[in-house]
Amino acid sequence: KIFLGMFLVLASPASASPMPTFHLNNGVHMPAVAAGTWQYDSEYAEQAVKSALSAGFSHIDTAHNYCADGSTGQCSTGSNQAGIAKAIKGIDRSSLFITTKVPGCGRQGISFDNCGKDSVAAADKNLEELGTPYVDLLLVHFP
Repeated sequence: KIFLGMFLVLASPASASPMPTFHLNNGVHMPAVAAGTWQYDSEYAEQAVKSALSAGFSHIDTAHNYCADGSTGQCSTGSNQAGIAKAIKGIDRSSLFITTKVPGCGRQGISFDNCGKDSVAAADKNLEELGTPYVDLLLVHFP
C-alpha cells in the first residue's frame, strides 16, 4: 500500500508517460508493469485501481483469493475483485489488461480428480466477480 501511494505521488496524469509493453506472439501488447492488489479489501482495491488507472496504469493484477486478510483462499471479507469491478466499470475494456489467477490442482477447492472442470469454474467465478467477459492473462496460482 505504501509503495503504490508513493508511486502515485510521483506520477500524475499530466506527467505519466505511456507504460512500456511487451509485444507477445499473439499480437497482444502486455503492459510491463501491473498494479497489484494483494491483501487489499474490496473498498481499498477499488480506490487503488482507480488511482493506478489515473496514473497511467492499464494492467491490473489480481487473484481469486486476494483479500484484506491475506492469501488464505478463504477470504472472510470476500475477494477484492468486486472492488476492482467497480473501479473498471464504464472503462473501455479493450484499454485494460487484466491478469487473474486460479488455484493449482489440489489447492483451495480445486480437486485433483476434476482439476480441469474445477479450474474452469474458478475462472468463470473470477470473470463474474470482476464483471468482465474475459481476462487477458489467466495464471495458475501455486501450480
